[in-house]
Amino acid sequence: MKTKFGQIVEGWRNNLIPPAHLKKEIEKVSTERTSICESCKFHSKNYKSVRPDAHCVNCGCTLSAKTKCLSCECPTGKWKAEMSSEEETKLKENVKKKNSKTY
Repeated sequence: MKTKFGQIVEGWRNNLIPPAHLKKEIEKVSTERTSICESCKFHSKNYKSVRPDAHCVNCGCTLSAKTKCLSCECPTGKWKAEMSSEEETKLKENVKKKNSKTY
C-alpha cells in the first residue's frame, strides 16, 4: 500500500480546520464513513492497541482524519473517494496558491 502524503495532510486539515465552503460536505461524508468504519472488522476497537485513537488496523490511519479526507478511499473498498482526481488536483492548486501568498 502506497501512502499519499497529500491525502494525510488533507484529512488532518479537514479534521482540524476545514475550509468553510466544504465544511458541511466534509461532516456529511465523515458521518457516513464513520458509521461504516464502526462496523468494520479492521476498526481498532476490535483489537488490543497501545494507540488511544480510533484507527484502522488495515491501513493504520486515524479515523477522525481518514474519514474527512474527500480524496481518500477505504483500503478494503468499503467506501470510495468523493472527489475525482481532477477535483483533487484543482484543490491542491488552490491550497498551494493560498500558501504561497505572503502576509
